[in-house]
Amino acid sequence: MHEEFSDLEHILTIAYFLLKDVFNFLLTCLLLSIQVCDFGLSRMKHHTFLSSKSTAGTPEWMAPEVLRNEPANEKCDVYSFGVILWELVTLRIPWKGLNPMQVVGAVGFQNRRLEIPEDVDPTVAQIIRECWQTEPHLRPSFAQLMSQLRRLQRLYIERPNSKKQIIDDSVQSL
Repeated sequence: MHEEFSDLEHILTIAYFLLKDVFNFLLTCLLLSIQVCDFGLSRMKHHTFLSSKSTAGTPEWMAPEVLRNEPANEKCDVYSFGVILWELVTLRIPWKGLNPMQVVGAVGFQNRRLEIPEDVDPTVAQIIRECWQTEPHLRPSFAQLMSQLRRLQRLYIERPNSKKQIIDDSVQSL
């Protein structure tokens, strides 16, 4: 069962996890021991495709090909990662105001994507757009994403107050 959260609860939950884990995340990144997980599409892998008799997950985070019940590979998790990244930088609920069936129609059949606000860092916005490519083979691999995120991380580490600025910006948007 999917529990509904109010806007404030959702934002505070995200902010809590962001603030709580910023140090651990950066330390992990610095030690180059980052782990990527499956975003709810656990399936048996057969050759290059993932197969399942039922689709489990939440449509708001699912790739278009999964919503259409087409063959899918690891690139569907890249799409989901893009939605999570969007959620973290906007502190918004994906597809708020649409029910799950409307999300399936919008993403899976109308090729719609979440709006990326203009104030999102252009590099982060580009990463999100790349994750949301309609054709899965055009999406980056997680190895490519890690390379992009490490470059972005180095930019923020080189700026002395960047971590503080990110946190200040997040708190001000609450």
